[in-house]
Amino acid sequence: MTPRIPKRWATEVACLYTAVALDLTGFARKLVQGDVVRADDLVQDVFHEAALGWHRIRRLDIGEQRAWLFSVARKKAISRWRASSLLDVWADTETCTFGTDDTHDKALNSIALARCWEVVKAMPPVRYRVAYLRWHEDWSPAEIGRLLNIAQSTVRVHLKNARDELQRAVGADVTFLADSDPFGDQGEEVTS
Repeated sequence: MTPRIPKRWATEVACLYTAVALDLTGFARKLVQGDVVRADDLVQDVFHEAALGWHRIRRLDIGEQRAWLFSVARKKAISRWRASSLLDVWADTETCTFGTDDTHDKALNSIALARCWEVVKAMPPVRYRVAYLRWHEDWSPAEIGRLLNIAQSTVRVHLKNARDELQRAVGADVTFLADSDPFGDQGEEVTS
């Protein structure tokens, strides 16, 4: 059962909603790739959490409250993204052909891709998210950096390290990783 908040606090949360909801909704839409319904649900969940924690949040100034709301929205979007059953990377292994009509090549590429996703899924959490967003969702490093709140250069480092890890783990079967990346996934090693 969800606890009830005092009426005065509900009024204060409603005022904050009036002041921030439009900007937060725009931010939420970017986080969920423009899906209006998911963005609205995200904003509702963020304000629900704000209402429940209002005894702490109400002491912050409006700028800090706004920053708190945006941070919670980003964290919730990432959590939902990770938990979503719609993100089945294995579905791609059946349809990905890498430009070949040869059944044998298709089968080998499919097996290599499945092995790659096994390696990606075992990567540290941030590197996994970066690799997934770049290679499965085709996001740019700038978009990934904004979503995960990390520098674009850090995104590129994670991509380079993920690519190196895949080549070590899967080897020569990863011919599709040899293709040049238009975003230049170069960088130095980082740890997650």
